[in-house]
Amino acid sequence: WCMQFYVSIFQNVFFYRRPNVKAVRMHPLFWTPDVRLKFLCDVSDYVELGKESQSPLVTDLEALQCSWGEKLDESFRQNIEKYRKYNFCSVRDLLRVIRNKSNHFREMPLEIQVCSMSMTDIFILVG
Repeated sequence: WCMQFYVSIFQNVFFYRRPNVKAVRMHPLFWTPDVRLKFLCDVSDYVELGKESQSPLVTDLEALQCSWGEKLDESFRQNIEKYRKYNFCSVRDLLRVIRNKSNHFREMPLEIQVCSMSMTDIFILVG
């Protein structure tokens, strides 16, 4: 839906209503994987610190329900459960997994590291 939204904006008859290239490039759709990961880790930190303040972001995230655990590779899921119990319907816990595993990536077993890497990362590692 996001790409359709941008295409519709670019097709606006009035040029002054079209976003400039700089504004478009700032959209998360065009972020690099490293920038996306940093953003998710920062949101996770904010959510953890915002626990006491009950900010609107924390409240909204806790209201979201999704079953993300079933989408994980079984070996990865077993690995994360060795260290902590996660609620696989909590977005807060999903953010926590992303943050924790990115911070402790090198400590994971090699087969889980490879499953977690993008093809670009693997080619750089092997090359």
